[in-house]
Formats: sequence, structure tokens, C-alpha cells
Amino acid sequence: MMKIERKNRYDATSNKMVKKYTIKEIFRDNWDNFVYAMEKQGKTIRPTIMEEVAKIIGCQDPMNGFALYSCPDCHIQK
Repeated sequence: MMKIERKNRYDATSNKMVKKYTIKEIFRDNWDNFVYAMEKQGKTIRPTIMEEVAKIIGCQDPMNGFALYSCPDCHIQK
């Protein structure tokens, strides 16, 4: 599994740097254990939930496709 470096942000309330976690990272780090725990209890997860979580985890992976925008005037692509 590819390791993603977490971005830090400054929290003015505590006056220190804190790690910023994304929804994707939370799912990526915990989903398999959650599914295992549910199966161990004899519970099932609806297929649509499994599909949507897979989309969250796979988000921003170029292998899943991407959009390419091109300016009609200067032709710069992003």
C-alpha cells in the first residue's frame, strides 16, 4: 500500500501544528478492519456502501480516470 504523507496545519486554539486527516485516509486506514469486524459479528454491509467506499478510497488515483481541462485561448492544460 502506498504511504500518503499527511499535511500539517496550524491550530490557533492550541497554538501548535496538528495533522490533517482526510475522509479518504480515515477510510483507507480503517475500512478493512471495520468490514472484518462486521463479518465476524455476522452482519453484512450493503453492496452500495461497499461500492461508494471503494470510490472514496480510489479517488485521485489516475488509474481510475481523470479530467483534463484545456484553455481554448492559450491551450494550457490542467
